[in-house]
Amino acid sequence: MAKNREKFLWEFVYGWIDWTVTTFAVVAWATGWNLSIEVILILGFANLIADGVSMSIGNYLSTKAAMAQHIKEHGQSDPNQMPPWQTALATLIAFVVLWFFPLLIYILQYFGLQTNPDQIFMRWSIITGGVFVLIGLTKGIVTHTPLIKSTAETVWLGAVAAILSYYVGSILEKFISG
Repeated sequence: MAKNREKFLWEFVYGWIDWTVTTFAVVAWATGWNLSIEVILILGFANLIADGVSMSIGNYLSTKAAMAQHIKEHGQSDPNQMPPWQTALATLIAFVVLWFFPLLIYILQYFGLQTNPDQIFMRWSIITGGVFVLIGLTKGIVTHTPLIKSTAETVWLGAVAAILSYYVGSILEKFISG
């Protein structure tokens, strides 16, 4: 049972990392493109649905294929393997649980609760950075790797994705707008 909890946690971390990186990248791109708060929220929520469902389906199918391969090689199922629907659900839950944090500042701005729109991207980046730290720490615990290394790696990769996306959006906006 402990292995199942660890596997569930691993799937949860996997979902956290993917969703946070992709949403951060999409919103950074949209910010670089100078899109409105409404469009950024639409893109964020669309990403939640598309990426969350896609990752969950991919998780389900890959787990199912791994189980079939194990049965083919060993003549029986792996007693430590979680059912595919459980691993897929763990990934989906991770997406749904964390959707709120990276978009929080934009939601507050949309409802007029954020008073300084010029600082919205910076505040959003700080909140998302905090989520990356949480993910990195959790990933380090799950994988039994040094917490500082795991956290630094997660934050670094998220930052690279965001910076690239921001500048692609910014360059495309200048190129297309003339």
